[in-house]
Amino acid sequence: MKNTFFQLALLFSLTFAWAVQAQGQAQFDNSTMVAQAGIGLGGYSNNYSSQTPVMSIAFEKGFKEDVGPGNIGIGGQIGYKSGRYDYNFWDTRYSWTYRYTMIAARAVYHPDFAQSEKFDAYAGLTLGMYFLSFGSNDDAVTDYNSSHLLLGAVVGCKYYFTENIGAYAELGYGLGYLNFGVAYKF
Repeated sequence: MKNTFFQLALLFSLTFAWAVQAQGQAQFDNSTMVAQAGIGLGGYSNNYSSQTPVMSIAFEKGFKEDVGPGNIGIGGQIGYKSGRYDYNFWDTRYSWTYRYTMIAARAVYHPDFAQSEKFDAYAGLTLGMYFLSFGSNDDAVTDYNSSHLLLGAVVGCKYYFTENIGAYAELGYGLGYLNFGVAYKF
């Protein structure tokens, strides 16, 4: 898994470097609002018998223009992932279920030099909470809920096929390490 993560990080870095070559008019400013929905890979335990991918939605609004050579956007993100671990002990089948939910605020920087008419690269910070819910059919194991602070960083890019509809990919720390999906700019 660690090797795959580094390969994906290298691919993302090369894509970012290529996109910087296509400089142009900044596409993200104070009037920009973007909603995105996607799925993610990696993150937290992947040793389950079955699991869902990370599912997330996010929203961002242009907040401050001309901060250095770029613009700042702020917004929020929610995400969900679940996993189930099944095992047999003698004649009894046991299962443990984990559910992760994330609610976070995001501040994202969009440098002018990494934008073009169709491309928008960005980096940012995520601050929020993630909630874990654990349940089991094993009477010897206690069900529990917990919450933890989430502080993460993200590097991403969006490519717009039309003026408003595009695709995005992000690397960073959250519920998943690699997230991708669709973006809608309005």
